[in-house]
Amino acid sequence: VTNWGDGGVTTDDYVATLNLTNYTVSGSISVVEGPERIVENNGKLYVAHQGGYGYGNTISVINSTSNTVTNTINVGDVPNSLQIENGSLYVICGGKASWTNDETLGKLVKINLDTETVSTSIDFAVGNHPSNLYIADNSIFYTQDSDVFKMSLTASSLPTTSLFSTVGQGVYGIYSFAVENNKIYVGDAADYNSNGKVYIYSKTGTLDNQFTVGVIAAGFYFNYILKFLDKKGFKFSIEAFFLIHVWKFFQIHSFFNSVKIFRICNMFKNLSIIISCKSSVYVDII
Repeated sequence: VTNWGDGGVTTDDYVATLNLTNYTVSGSISVVEGPERIVENNGKLYVAHQGGYGYGNTISVINSTSNTVTNTINVGDVPNSLQIENGSLYVICGGKASWTNDETLGKLVKINLDTETVSTSIDFAVGNHPSNLYIADNSIFYTQDSDVFKMSLTASSLPTTSLFSTVGQGVYGIYSFAVENNKIYVGDAADYNSNGKVYIYSKTGTLDNQFTVGVIAAGFYFNYILKFLDKKGFKFSIEAFFLIHVWKFFQIHSFFNSVKIFRICNMFKNLSIIISCKSSVYVDII
């Protein structure tokens, strides 16, 4: 689990390791400021450093056996999302916004995991600050403000037009995003105080469905175990869980200021709250 520590201190950030038997913190790994998204591959963790209250531009590589940082990879400013595909780590860097008075370019960075070096980097135009990288069906999806973009995994340039816009649904700034089973899922945090919305689109951008969810719909989880059991004859009238158990865990351990969950699947069995929603969408309301 990634943690800022004290947001005003630049030297106390860390990745916590959790014991999934008793759900206690078993150790910590010191990292540079502002760790956020985290992914795992072949015994290594890759942590994107957005920078906390500052502006990060690196990916930390952690050996999950020794729990030590083994490498640091420089990318663009404010790496906000990352995903592994075909032996490469893809990273979307939002860049610094104009209101910082030090605006920098967004970037799409591809890292060779064998060498842990940047193999390609594509700059976004000035003023464009992408986020929400997602790879599906040999395509790269990402969002920018209210728009969803799509490009080939092998493309050497960025798309010039969006796949579709969510403006018609009143979404400004897509908060969470996923692509699964030929559907595109968009989470809208609205005013960050009221209940949010989840919109489900076809792969071409047609709005198929929408749901009112909890406050700040921050992520999606798709439970294929339920689908498998359903095919085997176990019937479920409710197919969507709010992962409130994660939020409850970190309410108990309130010293976590910024958390992104790594390997939480084993936690689902105990504290999930079931809601009526025929979407197979799992919304993490952290």
